Amino acid sequence: MSNEIDKNMIIGSIVLYLLLGLIWTIFYLLLLNVYPDAFNGLESLPWQENFSRVAYYSFVTLTTLGYGDISPRNSVSEFFVYSEAIVGVFYMAIIVSSMVSARLNHKHSKGQ
Repeated sequence: MSNEIDKNMIIGSIVLYLLLGLIWTIFYLLLLNVYPDAFNGLESLPWQENFSRVAYYSFVTLTTLGYGDISPRNSVSEFFVYSEAIVGVFYMAIIVSSMVSARLNHKHSKGQ
């Protein structure tokens, strides 16, 4: 296994991050079907009409920006929201630390 950071590692990390945001988007759309009033700032519309707004909220939450225009209204939606924020923070920490580690290992192995 190569310890070198290459284009595929970076693109794969970005794609996985985007996939996480889309997975949480699906969770939120399903949650809106079960609890139509789960979020302040989101209406319970058919998923095709609501997808872009819910995806926006998912990525704002995943990146922990938290603009505040959409917020959870009940304990179930709060659970999903803080779970996504935790996943987003830990994902970034793991990716950054693994890339730094790979870079240091590659630098160390090159020196020997």
